Amino acid sequence: MLQGGSSLREGIPDWAKIRLVLEPGSGTGSLDDAMTLRTRFALNAEDTLVDIADLSRDTRHLLGPFRCAACKSPVIPALGEKVAHYFRHRRDRECHGETYLHRTAKFAFLEAFTKAVAEGRPYPVQRPRPVVCRRHEEEFGLSCSFEPELETFDLTRWVSQAAPEATVKERRADVLLQNRDASVELFIEIEVTHACEPAKIASGVRIMEIPIASDEDIARLREGIVLDGVRGRGINLAERSPRERSDCAGCPTQVGLFLVFEGGTSMVADYPLADAHRQRARDDVIHSAVLPSPVMPPGMRPIEVITLQVMTARFEQKVPVKSCTLCRYGAPSWQPAPGYLPMRCAKRQCLVGHDEAADCDDYYLFASKEQLLARRDNQKRRFHKAPSKSSFAPARGSIWD
Repeated sequence: MLQGGSSLREGIPDWAKIRLVLEPGSGTGSLDDAMTLRTRFALNAEDTLVDIADLSRDTRHLLGPFRCAACKSPVIPALGEKVAHYFRHRRDRECHGETYLHRTAKFAFLEAFTKAVAEGRPYPVQRPRPVVCRRHEEEFGLSCSFEPELETFDLTRWVSQAAPEATVKERRADVLLQNRDASVELFIEIEVTHACEPAKIASGVRIMEIPIASDEDIARLREGIVLDGVRGRGINLAERSPRERSDCAGCPTQVGLFLVFEGGTSMVADYPLADAHRQRARDDVIHSAVLPSPVMPPGMRPIEVITLQVMTARFEQKVPVKSCTLCRYGAPSWQPAPGYLPMRCAKRQCLVGHDEAADCDDYYLFASKEQLLARRDNQKRRFHKAPSKSSFAPARGSIWD
């Protein structure tokens, strides 16, 4: 006995699964053997889709007889007390699970949609809509993008006619939806084993493709369509305009900042846009520069990024920033350990952080950017000729390479 199948989704209730129960046949155990298909849905005498969950022993004869939506052969409601309820094919009838899924899903959508149109009710379709925040776009040239929100619209407002297996421009739809004058066309495609072929997608026709792997998916179609990329996919549909938020709470977009504070200390860091705005607005910030994020590119160390920024701020923008990277007594340190002190002070004969210049009486600023780069170039040549015991070398392509 084989229950379920590799194409069926796991984690759904037993009563919502298709069961393919193999009866004695050729003995191979394949789906080519005679088999009994147990299903959740069947058609009644009025060609209305019936859910086995809506039947009881009292109503089974009132709503029947029942037949399979796929093969049209009679099915019997099994309403036992110990086993989950299901519709069962007769043993001398053969019906395949893939055919059942495809045809029943198509029937379920057609019935639900046409009934909604006839009764003046909406048939809901949920579709992702982008969400953005442009509050800081002018300041940073960036906007925040959030997870799309599912927005619901009524499909019956756009189309009102449905035809199964209809053809338009040599393209066949599982269900073709149109408005009254046929100026709007939409294909509903049921995906059981194969997705839409590339040629149909390339034709530009609007498509809603619905993957169906279980009776649970069929039941969902009776309530509406969800185009979230898992329960359904929209193809060649018009792009939705973003919904704009007025706040950046939880914003995933980051920007790099170089900040100079009162007293001359400085730092570089990545911030979410809202936090970056607040950092720049601090009372103790005397200078800021917006940098690409991440501020630490691959192959560069924090001290190298700081050096580039403080050189530009001090020598080109005349910002009163102080850093050991700008001091004549400073030299790069090649300590490999995390949290290393990046500079070596020739005056104090010790390792220092670059910001210690702000409180140092011996701070001796280079006269120009050219002088600083010439000194660093000389230090680079000495390092490569006689490297220290440390194996940590300057990053390739850096200002100290």
